Amino acid sequence: MPANLLDVNHNISLQSLIDTDERPFVVIDRHLRVVAVNKAYQQVYGLEPGQVVDRPCYQVSHHIDKP
Repeated sequence: MPANLLDVNHNISLQSLIDTDERPFVVIDRHLRVVAVNKAYQQVYGLEPGQVVDRPCYQVSHHIDKP
C-alpha cells in the first residue's frame, strides 16, 4: 500500500475509515505497535485509545511481554 494513502492531508482520516466497521479491531504498524483502535474495539473492551495506542499489540491482545 502506498504510504500516501494514510497521509493526514487526505480528506479521509484513518480513524474515520476504521470506525465504519462494526467489528472491533486494532491497526498495528510494522513494529507491532498499535497505531489506532476503532470505536467498536473501545466499546467491547472498555478501553480508551490512550490505553492502547503506542503499546505493543502482544501486550494489548495477549497480555504478554514478548511477541
